Amino acid sequence: MYKVLYITEKNNSIIKDLQSEIEKILNIQLDLIQIINSDDIYDNLLSENQPAIVIFDETENNTIDIVKNLKKDESFSYLPILLLSDKYDYSNNFSCGIDAVVRKNISGEELAHQISTLIKYKIRIDSLNKNFSEMSERNATKSIQLDLIKKFIPLTVWDKCEDLANHQNMIIPEEEKELSFIYADLESFTSMSENLTPTEVINTLNLIFDIVTQIVYQNYGDIDKFIGDAFLAIFNSPDMALLSGIMIQSELERINNERISKKMFPLKLRMGIHYGRVVRGSVGGTLRYDNTLIGDPINTTQRLEGMSPSGGILASKNIIQKIASCTFENARFDKYFLKGKNKEIEAILLFDYYKSHQDIMETLFKYRKFVEPETLN
Repeated sequence: MYKVLYITEKNNSIIKDLQSEIEKILNIQLDLIQIINSDDIYDNLLSENQPAIVIFDETENNTIDIVKNLKKDESFSYLPILLLSDKYDYSNNFSCGIDAVVRKNISGEELAHQISTLIKYKIRIDSLNKNFSEMSERNATKSIQLDLIKKFIPLTVWDKCEDLANHQNMIIPEEEKELSFIYADLESFTSMSENLTPTEVINTLNLIFDIVTQIVYQNYGDIDKFIGDAFLAIFNSPDMALLSGIMIQSELERINNERISKKMFPLKLRMGIHYGRVVRGSVGGTLRYDNTLIGDPINTTQRLEGMSPSGGILASKNIIQKIASCTFENARFDKYFLKGKNKEIEAILLFDYYKSHQDIMETLFKYRKFVEPETLN
């Protein structure tokens, strides 16, 4: 049984009401412990059954200090910390060790998925630690090295390599597959970065990409690659690609309102979303390969991004026609001439459409329950 600590200054049933849904998602049993006095947290942390996640309510005034002290202890360095808050000081929260900040008015379903994602991460880390204790020092070092490498390559490639290794196959075969794509680029970041230090540039990109990766993986997608201030994400489900795009732009819009009120420059993505058949193959030399996706749909997605408005989404008619969960009534599709290609493509300004049809977000959320987290490789 996995323990969940919920620290709040008052009796609150938010997490208690979600316990059964989280248990259903993870297929495990949870022991929910609500702590009114934050001083009691250490007794629970030091017990034999350590928690799988700690959830703080924003009303705790000393939350930042508590988290900083916890993360200093190696025993709790991988313990997921989630903050329920109406305030968003991302730089301060993430620098102190908080792993996720969630709005208090978020839907119960969304909160349950956020908590489940963090608990999955803790279970995986615990499994690795258990394996480490059973290995020799040399093997443990190699395992740590592999775990570090895993963070720098797409999960799609990692899972494929794991499967091939189990069958003692040293060659990743080429394969064709129909996928959905998001390509997004941070507008005017090159000029903005000229006034930032290298560290500030990295921190700013990580602020954006942390939001992107959480949303993409939560919706059963994968980050195929980061390209400077741009990223390419892939999905089996066209519906989840659209949901992710809308969620990312909505979150950035909210963050930018905060940044502008603090006289900070906004961070806006241009985004293209498309669907099509591509081939995954290994390119490179005998000493260094990159397993990558190749095909015209990816180029088209990039062209759509280039024509998207700042903070907007340009989604092709190809992917809209593949959406299973909802219909796009009275949707306006315009023709766009693709730069470098002698053809036009029909596309919709999806984020603009969403703002006048916000019910599609709820529909896509509900559909996610029926999406199988199948492999993308």
